[in-house]
Amino acid sequence: MVPLYRSFFMAGFLLMLASACSHPPHLVVYQTDTEWVDLREMPAGYADLPPHNHPITLSQKEVQGVLHSVFYRQSTIFSFVFGKPQPVFTDYQLTLLSHEISRGLDQALPQEIVAFRVRQEPNAQRYTEGWCFIQEHDMHLVIEQIKFPAFQSPEMVPQPNPPRWELAPRESQHLFTTGSENKGLRSNWIILPVPTLSQPHS
Repeated sequence: MVPLYRSFFMAGFLLMLASACSHPPHLVVYQTDTEWVDLREMPAGYADLPPHNHPITLSQKEVQGVLHSVFYRQSTIFSFVFGKPQPVFTDYQLTLLSHEISRGLDQALPQEIVAFRVRQEPNAQRYTEGWCFIQEHDMHLVIEQIKFPAFQSPEMVPQPNPPRWELAPRESQHLFTTGSENKGLRSNWIILPVPTLSQPHS
């Protein structure tokens, strides 16, 4: 039997490790028991970029138009072959995220991102998780997880080759890269033009 003091020590260590691996939110924009949208610092391990164009005002319609244009491809039964592009967000997610991301961008500081975790549908047990920010005329969108289960039963047998996925840029969209000639390409980080930001001001 593990001594009680060692159990407390291990629990404290794991809590400290978890805190060190992720930035706590600075401001909660939307939250339920299972979903959230908040403002926080960019996660460690991502490229250092100039300050974001925050705060910035984008309408719910503008945000929804951008998110609606995002597609991804998932591997088929042949892990090296990707299927046809399909939308990243469901109608439920588009409605929720467009409203809350619009609110978040309007309050975000230059060093903050708008992070989110939302269900596929109101009663679904799968979620999509990621974050975004505005840089010049574009929205940078990073998807960490797509349709991942909220929990897995211990009885479930892990898949030997879980499906792979990648974002699928469309016209005028492109994946983020940290170097020339597509070196350092991030398949989960897409740059999306925001039409109203590229229009000249009168």
